[in-house]
Amino acid sequence: MPRFSIPAFLPVRHPVPAGIIGIIGIIGIIGIIGIIGKPEKLEERSRSRPSVTRFPMATNYRFALKNTTRKQEYQVIFSRMRQLEIERYNEMKEGASVLSHDRHGHKVLRLTDNRYIKLFRLKRLVSSALFYPYAARFADSAEGLAKRGISTVEVEGVYRLKSLKRDLVIYRPLEGETLRDELEQTDDPAALLTRFARYFCLLHEKGIYFRGAHFGNVLVMPNGEFGLIDINEVRLCRPRLCMWKRVRNFKPIFHYKEDRQAVSEFGITRFLQLYLEASSIPETAHDSFMDWVKQTHRHA
Repeated sequence: MPRFSIPAFLPVRHPVPAGIIGIIGIIGIIGIIGIIGKPEKLEERSRSRPSVTRFPMATNYRFALKNTTRKQEYQVIFSRMRQLEIERYNEMKEGASVLSHDRHGHKVLRLTDNRYIKLFRLKRLVSSALFYPYAARFADSAEGLAKRGISTVEVEGVYRLKSLKRDLVIYRPLEGETLRDELEQTDDPAALLTRFARYFCLLHEKGIYFRGAHFGNVLVMPNGEFGLIDINEVRLCRPRLCMWKRVRNFKPIFHYKEDRQAVSEFGITRFLQLYLEASSIPETAHDSFMDWVKQTHRHA
């Protein structure tokens, strides 16, 4: 039997056989399993818990009811996605404008009736999209944002196009110009960024973590209010975001040169002060928050 050498500084006189080490490891694993509890015990615990929705804002496509298994949740997701035949798809996109595409094909189409089609493909062989498709996430995000009072696109349908191995959503867009374009055209960019700093804080206070929160995904609507597009990067959290997520959510803004430059010209300290005035962050944590965001800005 192979021998396992113990380091000289340990008070062990004789080397321990590797087989014994393996047996000790197995016993440890069994003990951990025993501490966690047997499957039937875990089932009893789950039954005794109050009925709480596991995914509070996923209203149509992903939700959890009491005694609903994960398998049943996924069945609900796919049952809500209607099948779309290739002939019908070709009829819909006839005369459409291609707004975005890559080497894999079309990504965003604008139809003749001003509706949009956004197509999603499976990017990896092993992906969470196998169970929770990107199209369903997009629709969930749209409805979740609307329920939290945030303007966004209006989803009309979620479809699966088997012949092209694509999922798609059909939606009506928001009217307006991107914040990036508005900053270039307006005579008063400072006023626009002042309002956006408070709006960005509002998103965080409402528990909205938008990983695509650069100025190209924020619209300035005709009424002057802000709205969000490309919302497949939205994550809906608890009532408000924690400090770490707030700081991290500044990264998309600082990632793009023109967005980072606009904030720098406005004044990063000034921008953060406006943000903090509208936030629920305690005053004792303001300095730390500003330091963390400024560090993110420097390393962008």
